[in-house]
Amino acid sequence: MASAVLSSEPSTSTASTSTSSDADALDLLQRLQQAIFSGQPQMAANVASELAKMRANCSMSMRRSEIQLVDVKVAEEPIRVPVEATTTISDLEMQIYQKHKVPIRGRCVVLLETTLPSQENLDSTNIACEASTSAGLGYSTNTKETMNGTAMDHEIADIEWACSACTYLNEPADIACAMCETNRVPSSNTAANSAQPEVISLPSSSSDEELPTEDAFANYQELLSMEQTDLITNLEAFECPICEDVYYPGDGVILKTCLHHFCRDCLTKVIESCSEAEIKCPYTVDYLCDQFLQDREIRALLSEESYAHYLQICMKQAESKIANAFHCKTPDCSGWCEFDNDADIFACPVCQRNNCLACQAIHDGLNCAQYQKKILIESANNMPVLNAPTNSVEQFYLQKMKAMQYDTYDMIAEDDVLGVKFNVSYHFERNLKEDVGKNRPCLMKRLGQEAVALSTSLPLSYKSSVFVRCDTDRLVVMKALITGPADTPYANGCFEFDIYFPPNYPNQPMLVNFETTGRQSVRFNPNLYNDGKVCLSLLNTWHGRPEERWNPKVSTSLQALVSIQSLILVPEPYFNEPGFEKSRKTEYGKKHSSKYNINIMEATVKWAMLEQLRNPTPCFKDIIRSHFWLKRNEITNQIINWINLVEMNKKRRQQSHSASSIRHNFKLLCDEFAKLTPPPGFEDLSSLPQFKYKAPYFTSSFPLAPAASTSTASGASTSTASTSEPSTSSFYS
Repeated sequence: MASAVLSSEPSTSTASTSTSSDADALDLLQRLQQAIFSGQPQMAANVASELAKMRANCSMSMRRSEIQLVDVKVAEEPIRVPVEATTTISDLEMQIYQKHKVPIRGRCVVLLETTLPSQENLDSTNIACEASTSAGLGYSTNTKETMNGTAMDHEIADIEWACSACTYLNEPADIACAMCETNRVPSSNTAANSAQPEVISLPSSSSDEELPTEDAFANYQELLSMEQTDLITNLEAFECPICEDVYYPGDGVILKTCLHHFCRDCLTKVIESCSEAEIKCPYTVDYLCDQFLQDREIRALLSEESYAHYLQICMKQAESKIANAFHCKTPDCSGWCEFDNDADIFACPVCQRNNCLACQAIHDGLNCAQYQKKILIESANNMPVLNAPTNSVEQFYLQKMKAMQYDTYDMIAEDDVLGVKFNVSYHFERNLKEDVGKNRPCLMKRLGQEAVALSTSLPLSYKSSVFVRCDTDRLVVMKALITGPADTPYANGCFEFDIYFPPNYPNQPMLVNFETTGRQSVRFNPNLYNDGKVCLSLLNTWHGRPEERWNPKVSTSLQALVSIQSLILVPEPYFNEPGFEKSRKTEYGKKHSSKYNINIMEATVKWAMLEQLRNPTPCFKDIIRSHFWLKRNEITNQIINWINLVEMNKKRRQQSHSASSIRHNFKLLCDEFAKLTPPPGFEDLSSLPQFKYKAPYFTSSFPLAPAASTSTASGASTSTASTSEPSTSSFYS
């Protein structure tokens, strides 16, 4: 449609022209434009005559109006539809549906170009928005008409309309019947005047076509009755998808969540054979149904005994999924609870016994410390000795040392002046004094649990073991002793660590300090500094991967001790230094690793063996004496082999000095071995030949193997190891 656009141009008259005349001219122009739009030629002629008398400077241009329909739900090209002056929204909907089969339900009608003069005259235009009235077309969603950038909300009339041909009730937004495709007929109250907006009347809410109130109430009551029923039976015959038998009305079950039909027997067997608390619908014909059976359906299908078994499964799974769950330690008791961090005792309502949450056990008549000591003694007496020949040194070592692995010791004494006084040297003494009096209920319960694990799970082996001592009254104070693993430069040395548990443990890892540092003169490992720092990802003292760092939920003190034993005290500690791992298989790496090991061997003999025998820490004195007494023959052969290794690399001055230092400290160590007497409880072993000390004898500078020497034809002195240890070589000047 072509339309005229009138505009007033600036006047070129003299300055005497008044402002009021310009306003009058603009008013006449708007009236002229309105008269043209409304099709009133007489009015338009009169207004044009007035403009001519005023000699108004104006212009006229021709445009074509069109409406663009944009589908906001899909990204498609818009539909452009030319419209006439008398086109209404109802006409537009009918036209779009007939031509493009596109309903305008949930869409936005946008007028791309319009000749409407202003918003004030919008209501008088022929592009009418009849949906804004109560009798207008209904939409399922709020639809907006945008004209000249102005959006108008449509009110929704959710009223169905009956087809004039087939009487089918259609949706309010449908403009053609969904059954017979008959176009929607406008109601009789449409205005006869074509210049006025066309209005389609729809049935009111009180239409006779709605369901009577009585029927609706009856349907509602039926739905309520079905909802209150545990099982819904089938109303028609069906074939069970499991057994494929046909069942008549009333013989089957309809699941409420998915409406699948099954026979009672098949559904009952599915429930009884399932080991999960949540039971899925067993329908698998066309697809796998992901709906679950309701609890009341399960209860109605199962017998009392089967349902009780099902409830036990549910309870076990619920218990396993709760982080702070605790099950009563009474055998065959079904009682369990979810405890808070501040709780210490669980009084089982089933067996009426008190469970200690710290020890994870029932110990009536004993406190936690007494109970832990009791199970330690019992585990030592019942310990099986594996992979050890009868009456061998290894067998006796495991039997005797097991009872010493975990125990308490009076490390701290009360003092009227100092408050607390340590009976042993302890690196974290200051930390303890600063934290005295802080409330730590969660910490003490966690330490009680870890103490039980330490008393039964510490590594014990003839090659390397871990020993722990806790203060009798304060579990936060702990010391650990690790014997160096075999086939490493730490072999059979005794390495001591101080451990302190801060108030916010386990949210923060425990504090660990390395004590065997030769009075801070030796760095035994790239991860063990001479000032005592232990560099380990698990302790958050080294930036490792996230999974390697301390996790309050799973990380424990036992895990930290095992990590030190297995990840730090290794055969080639040189490659623990960051970046040195790349040279492991190179000649350069092998040479420097060997040199590094020799220095550690020297320090191990001097500080982890000789110094430990001379000045043992009081709480580890019995362990150290027993360890060296049982293994002194093996340690003697081991050090002779170390000296032999150093002599093979005698070209380097530093290594030559190391050999001299090892020989000197080895002679002093042998003197200490000769002075050792059987520790208490070892007297019965002193008479056995394998525990007789075979002291080496020395030439001018070299020790010989601890065995009788024989002369050969060439006059050279040779020796043969008499124990089961690896044979040692003779040394010549």
